[in-house]
Amino acid sequence: MAPSRTSRASRARTFSGDRKAAWEGFLHCQAALVQQLGRELDDAGEIPLSTYDILVQLSEAGGKLRLRDLVDRVVLSQPGLSRKVARLEEEGLLDRLPDPTDGRGVLVRISRSGRSALRSAAQVHLAGIERTFASRIDDDEAAVLSRVFARLLAEQRQPVQPAATQPASSNGAKAAAPAAPAAPAAPAGRTNGKRTGSGAKKATTGARDGGRTHK
Repeated sequence: MAPSRTSRASRARTFSGDRKAAWEGFLHCQAALVQQLGRELDDAGEIPLSTYDILVQLSEAGGKLRLRDLVDRVVLSQPGLSRKVARLEEEGLLDRLPDPTDGRGVLVRISRSGRSALRSAAQVHLAGIERTFASRIDDDEAAVLSRVFARLLAEQRQPVQPAATQPASSNGAKAAAPAAPAAPAAPAGRTNGKRTGSGAKKATTGARDGGRTHK
């Protein structure tokens, strides 16, 4: 059944005003901050931000993760992550090991050199986060942002429920759904109008080894 004009208008009005400004501001601010933080690591001669992201996830997980789990945990979008992991192994920053619980699986473990590189980069990265973000919002703003993003992430990670199937009638055909009662007329004035897509991945932060990601 096609959505009513009222429901379409309600959704259209939801993405407007402060909600539209909040979404666009989030996208532009996140992109600008990630670019700046990445440049600062490059200018300081540290590991790239994409490498930092991988190493900090391993460190936060106790030093190692299955490759398939690492794919889900990295914050920055990284196509071809398995090839990236292979290059970091060649650079001595991590090790790839057979997964004892899965004959075809791979464990990725941060190496001693990787921990050292992460600690060094974290000094630059955390200072950049403090200067460009943490020091520019007050405690109330931080509490609101933390609460909103935690809720949106939790909702986004909820499993999608499969659509319910209608029982078959005695002759094998699906039973027709009962007719819905007519909706009462909406009062004049306002119609109410919600993961809004996260769209972009979030900027990484520091860890136990000197770096942590905020998701």
